[in-house]
Amino acid sequence: MAKNSPIREVAARIVDDTIGSLAYCVSRLSALFIGGLFVILCYAAAGIPLLLGYMHQCLTSVMAGNERLPELRGIRAMFGNGLRITALGVVYGVLIILPFAALLLVEIFTLPGMAITRPAGGDDFLGYNIRYAGFSATAVIITITIMAMTFTFMTLFSNAWLRYAIYGSLRSALNPVKTLKWTIANPELLLSKMFSFGIIGFIFAVPGLLIAAMPGIDRTYSLPFILFTAISPWLFFAGLASNTFLRGRQLRYLLKNGKLKKVQ
Repeated sequence: MAKNSPIREVAARIVDDTIGSLAYCVSRLSALFIGGLFVILCYAAAGIPLLLGYMHQCLTSVMAGNERLPELRGIRAMFGNGLRITALGVVYGVLIILPFAALLLVEIFTLPGMAITRPAGGDDFLGYNIRYAGFSATAVIITITIMAMTFTFMTLFSNAWLRYAIYGSLRSALNPVKTLKWTIANPELLLSKMFSFGIIGFIFAVPGLLIAAMPGIDRTYSLPFILFTAISPWLFFAGLASNTFLRGRQLRYLLKNGKLKKVQ
């Protein structure tokens, strides 16, 4: 294998991005602590713009070359950006989730497999198995629909957010046609999104597996379970910060090398 082969370069970049994203979420402990409080505040509506606004600040900071969690400053501007990004989420949620929800209702009430929920009566064993197979197929179709809805929403919403961060135009980011064209024109962003979700899963999975292996975790009110629940807001924030770091670094790379295609 050549010393500077593309495969080796890609592997080195994946390792560097993984280590960098994990280091980023703990690069400023004061910001990590306050970020966890923002997550807790999300149970009240006011916490969502604060959290999204700070994540936007992280994104633009990484795009500018700063790979450390930024200090929390300019709360008013941060909250304003958070409100705009919340509006993006609401608009794309309505545009994407409602059609998929309608499709789910059609599947639930029309696909024959749902007939298994009605009493079988005196049907024979073969008839029961046929209905059970139909129910299983229906469950698979519904699961695929939900997964497609989630993937579509997260892809378009996150890329609309990126468009707002790059071009500074909320009106352009709210345009789903432009966002879809921009997503298709820049497939690297989709790969980056999938990789960043893997990092989020890793951040949650490792503590969860370690705590699950401890004695007493099978009891809901055990100490390990309580500890995991207590730190979950900070784990969630760390996952968001790592995701934002990876997306910001990818954007910086594409912009620096002139590889990011702009859609009018």
